[in-house]
Amino acid sequence: MDKSSIHFAKGCGQGVREEIMDILDVHNMALSEKYLGMLTDVGVSTNGAFKYLKDGVWKKIQGWMEQTLSTGGKEVLIKSVAQAVPTYSMACFRLPRGLCQHIDGLLRKFWWGSKEGKRKTCWVAWEEMTKPKYLGGIGFRETELFNLALLTRQAWRLLTEPDSLSARVLKAVYFPERGFFGSRT
Repeated sequence: MDKSSIHFAKGCGQGVREEIMDILDVHNMALSEKYLGMLTDVGVSTNGAFKYLKDGVWKKIQGWMEQTLSTGGKEVLIKSVAQAVPTYSMACFRLPRGLCQHIDGLLRKFWWGSKEGKRKTCWVAWEEMTKPKYLGGIGFRETELFNLALLTRQAWRLLTEPDSLSARVLKAVYFPERGFFGSRT
């Protein structure tokens, strides 16, 4: 229990904090802004909150741009590294559409490359490139659709395992009177 810590929302009063800490026998409060690489408080401004994802993808791609890579090498780097950077955050939050489009744009620019600071011609539409290989595409993930798929998986878990701890906590916080489909959040 000495290694455990608890994080409270900004609006939680000091008396409630102390009472919960006594009940749980946890005496350390987490004050960090990040937990498991994600921000602990997203708030209303989601574009600013998820800027670290855009920066993380850009940092990966920027290091690769200086190297001469084959198309197979670029494909592997995009699929296994660049598209994996935002995966954990996408499983927990719905990312803004503009951020998803920006990340896809970074990946497109890296794929088609540039010469002397000028972008090369894009010979195939991104929609074609996101198709599975057996349908003639390359198999890149469309960021926004992948985000929705991950969140749908979380919803499926809530519906199929209603007695799990996470399902009970989310029900108590977000939809105590109604069912999952009756909630607005």
